[in-house]
Amino acid sequence: SVSSNSRKLLRKMTRQYIETGRLNAEFAQTKDCALEHLRVVSQLHQSRWNSKGETGCVATPCFEGFLGNLCTNLFDSGEWFSVVVRVDGQIAAGMIG
Repeated sequence: SVSSNSRKLLRKMTRQYIETGRLNAEFAQTKDCALEHLRVVSQLHQSRWNSKGETGCVATPCFEGFLGNLCTNLFDSGEWFSVVVRVDGQIAAGMIG
């Protein structure tokens, strides 16, 4: 577990990054942007699992296609969202759903 001092420091650093514009969240406003977020989040996911010598759940073209179809079919109705977090312009994290 993370100590309360570490959590406090992390909150302070996060506020500083946001206030200085070094950290920002980018929500998909278009279907093309959402598909790009999906691609990037999938790469981040795969990189994490590959670093542990494992394959991630989006390693198969079938599952990747499934997620792409979900995004394409659900975005316009507002049932799909995606966001990426950038730190100093580089994507550090993301979420799709």
